Amino acid sequence: MVGAKEGAAGGGWPVGRRYVGNDRVHISLPVGGIGTGTVGFGGRGQFRDWELENHPSKGLTSELTFLACRVEGAGTAAEARILEGALFDEEVEGALGSGAALAGLPRFAECEFQATYPFGRVLLRDPHYPVQAKVEMFNPLVPGVEEMSSLPLAVISVTLESLAEVALDCSVMLSVEALVGHSRRSQGLPSRPLVATRSEPGLQGYVLSDEDLEPGHEEWGTVAAAVLGESTWLGPNWGVGKWNQGLLAMWRGYAETGEPKAGTFGVGSAVPAATYGSSVAGTLGAKRLLEPHGTTEGVFLLGWHFPNRRSWLWGGRGPGGVAGPDTVGNFYSKGFADAWDVLRSQAHRLADFRATTERFVSSFWSSDLSPATKEAALFNLSTLRSQTFFRTADSSPLGWEGCLDDAGSCLGSCTHVWNYELATAFLFGSMARQMRELEYLHATADDGAMSFRIMLPLSRAQEYGLVAADGQFGCVVKLFREWRLSGDGEWLKKLWPACRRSVEFAWTKGGWDADRDGVAEG
Repeated sequence: MVGAKEGAAGGGWPVGRRYVGNDRVHISLPVGGIGTGTVGFGGRGQFRDWELENHPSKGLTSELTFLACRVEGAGTAAEARILEGALFDEEVEGALGSGAALAGLPRFAECEFQATYPFGRVLLRDPHYPVQAKVEMFNPLVPGVEEMSSLPLAVISVTLESLAEVALDCSVMLSVEALVGHSRRSQGLPSRPLVATRSEPGLQGYVLSDEDLEPGHEEWGTVAAAVLGESTWLGPNWGVGKWNQGLLAMWRGYAETGEPKAGTFGVGSAVPAATYGSSVAGTLGAKRLLEPHGTTEGVFLLGWHFPNRRSWLWGGRGPGGVAGPDTVGNFYSKGFADAWDVLRSQAHRLADFRATTERFVSSFWSSDLSPATKEAALFNLSTLRSQTFFRTADSSPLGWEGCLDDAGSCLGSCTHVWNYELATAFLFGSMARQMRELEYLHATADDGAMSFRIMLPLSRAQEYGLVAADGQFGCVVKLFREWRLSGDGEWLKKLWPACRRSVEFAWTKGGWDADRDGVAEG
């Protein structure tokens, strides 16, 4: 068990929930912005559930993406460890399918996961290792500030605390896999992953892509990784290779020198898939001097850019969502050229991201609501940042009813499901008003019938063609709510004619309330 000292370390945000032992097995804290997709931060510190490519991908792991640290000092032999707790039994047995390629690399014996959404923290300690580690991940979440809360990035900090009596030379590493277009490779189609170097003052790293992926493909895009600050380094690309030879070369070099050993391919090279299989990763890191019983930090960023979101179609068999033929795009991607542009333009804002998000979380957590109520209200905001919710290129906010493992479930911002969603109106009011505009200005016909599923693109919004009484009248209540919260009378006037038609639709002969007494009988 990690001690109380580590649990209190770091401050800034209050710990809402602690998890140890098997309670950590299914943790996957989604790190990402509103409508951007997310990367999961797992219960032992691993990356999991890479859901960036415009559709759900539960269970998708990137086995070559991980954090590690290496330490050496006078009288202390050089030793490297992955910054994770031990593999779970299910992983060793193959049930979860993650971490198998790296199963033989050393990890920490003690691990605790702490969370107060959107923050996640893993505390790591081992009686046979001279440092203890803290790994944190988050994405900014600030009520009323949609732009800051909708960024496609993950902020990762690694803090090392010395337990030694001598100074230690430390190297913190992030290995990141070129996972772009993963479904294509899983089908055995051609793949040519590219790991290309990029550099800015105080920021260096990689852009990862696949050169064989067509620019119009749903999964076409880029992922970027960067390390911040001074004394940083970029290492060689690597892959597991035949009989794990690539893995062994990479790890041996890192354990011996603090940087992975250069293999056949140098920094930023394109790697033929036939050489390492379909999995190729780049390495980057920072070197630090750790004073006796002192602390030091390394900061990494992950960013992504996948602009080709498709329209949705009904699955035909059950509720599974199917990608339609039209590209409706992603609002989050419009302001950036690629994933590196995300990191380059946002790196200077990290202190503000953390301070404002901590202020929101701490303020809410200090309320006199019960801990269970606070946990349920705050942690479930993650749905807004999952693949359940997205914004098309024109900024329209839309959502599935939920997500299956690899597809959306029940398309169209279904009115009689989204009626029960309250958070958006109170935290991101302008976005809630946009949702009412979609319902009344696009989904409501001249006779007042509101299609309870909005089709895409919006020129086809009413094509689903079915109405639902609870959904239609719930929208009236939500319109009233949005007007009360905003006080925007001109906005209400714009939507009122369609709202009135939707109410009068119930009075039609044989309708829901043909006798107009306010009690439904149809």
